[in-house]
Amino acid sequence: MALQTGPVSAAGSKLYIVDNAVLPANYDSSTGAYPIVSYEALTYVEVGEITEIPEFGTKRAINTVLTLGNRLARKSKGSQDSGTVAIPMLRVPSDAGQTIIQEAADSDNSYTFKVTLSDDYTPVTGHPTTFYFVGKVDGYPVNIGGVDGFVQSTVSIAIDSAVSVSAAV
Repeated sequence: MALQTGPVSAAGSKLYIVDNAVLPANYDSSTGAYPIVSYEALTYVEVGEITEIPEFGTKRAINTVLTLGNRLARKSKGSQDSGTVAIPMLRVPSDAGQTIIQEAADSDNSYTFKVTLSDDYTPVTGHPTTFYFVGKVDGYPVNIGGVDGFVQSTVSIAIDSAVSVSAAV
């Protein structure tokens, strides 16, 4: 298959977590990142029944100062924050990935995650676009909803590393 050159469907995208709060090796404190090869060396478990993966990734704070003399706001970039992603899912506590999510919610430790897209890739030798990050899970709440809905949970992951991207090949 050839790589997809146009828009990519979200269908088929997946979220994974590493069990037991295992983090990648070789953290670089100057960049807040782990090398891609360190992420790829870990064993991931898919978190099942995800209904959406909202926006995530690094944003920069904008510092603003106003001076009396020229009234023009001056701006500069400040700190970086990889954000928090709130992932809704059908609540299935027996799902292997959701079981790890529950453990992560009860732990003060950071956990390792990856998100894969459904972009085309070359079988055997390639892989889809993959995002890697480390973060803390804030809980595994229950949302019962209405009579025509499903019991769900929205799990928030506070990302506390840089988000690394491995492009599709």
